[in-house]
Amino acid sequence: MKKGICLVTTLLMVSSLAIPTLGQQSSQNIQSNGTISYSAGLLYGVCAHPWALTERDFQEMQALGVKYVRMDFRWPDLEKTRDAPWAFTEKGSWSPKESYDTYVGYSQTYGIEIIACLLGVPSWILPGEINIPTGAAFDDFVTQYGQFVYAVVDHYKEDITYFEIWNEPNVRQSWNDTEGTRYHDFIHGEATRKYVKLLQEAYTQAKAANPNCVIITGGIANDHKYLQEMYQYGAKGYFDVFGSHPYFANSPTKNYDVDYINAQGHEYQFPKIQYMRDVMIANGDEAKKILITEVGVDGDFGGVDGPEGPTTQEIQADRLTKVFEKTQQEFPYVEGIMWYQLKDTHKAFPSVPVTIANWGLFRMNGSWDPDYPNVVDYTPRLMYYAYKQLIAASST
Repeated sequence: MKKGICLVTTLLMVSSLAIPTLGQQSSQNIQSNGTISYSAGLLYGVCAHPWALTERDFQEMQALGVKYVRMDFRWPDLEKTRDAPWAFTEKGSWSPKESYDTYVGYSQTYGIEIIACLLGVPSWILPGEINIPTGAAFDDFVTQYGQFVYAVVDHYKEDITYFEIWNEPNVRQSWNDTEGTRYHDFIHGEATRKYVKLLQEAYTQAKAANPNCVIITGGIANDHKYLQEMYQYGAKGYFDVFGSHPYFANSPTKNYDVDYINAQGHEYQFPKIQYMRDVMIANGDEAKKILITEVGVDGDFGGVDGPEGPTTQEIQADRLTKVFEKTQQEFPYVEGIMWYQLKDTHKAFPSVPVTIANWGLFRMNGSWDPDYPNVVDYTPRLMYYAYKQLIAASST
């Protein structure tokens, strides 16, 4: 595909920002309401899933003012059987509405840069999507994945620059490896070694396809011990940007407190992004940036209460603002934030658990339909307005 961005004007569109490059964060700062200095180089984005994407969503991203969308590019959709022709122009089981070429076309039309998360185990390797092969079968898996990475990067070399290698490989829900060692909610040991081997192959193949592409590690749930293991197994030199998922500890019970940290605990805690940074510095990667490829606030409406009661829309909006403010004030090495997620997806895909029902900037109110029509009424949550205000402040 050829890159030909044609920005379409919408009534809601805010002033456009020049798209900065990862690893080259601008030193220019802009004041917002006299309370916080926002960097002109911060990457503002959202997360979205291909099973819940339509052209309308890209229009809404443009209107919101984000310049990036981090979305899955599912291997099982693109290589449906071993050595089959690449299905870039076809719909898939995880992309039932449109083909990946169509999504890339939308991104071009509406001026949204895609960060492609390359993941998923095809059933012709091993059933289950997240189940990681063992023994000799793992070596074949790595080789085949490398071919997948090369094919995607080569096909989109004029359209996509940023590629994330897997999603949360340090948790079993994304990397179910029976050879790994459980460490609280995470998975370490042999599982880490195997992910690094996959990362090395992916990096090598991606750079062969497009030397100018940017490779991001699979977003690591805040687990600095896993990152240290990555370095011990040879990850240095095989990524350009470190991907992080700094979600919150005991989320609803603390109303997603962005400042809460328990140094002795093993939960997800937003400030522990500094622990990840410390590991990078200790291993000689101080010059590399961190990109938050997922973080968000679930609205547990009517469920578990925290010190401020239920996590209301007002609390969600406040925490979104505080995430960006804290990042600007304390974590200057963070390149950008991909907010999870653009819209609710629980009613659009029946296998998606209800636990992600209230993460979206937009609510989804329609009933589920197997053909996935537009079942969202695009009613913004208060988070939407908070995010739009932040982005607008950074561009004035």
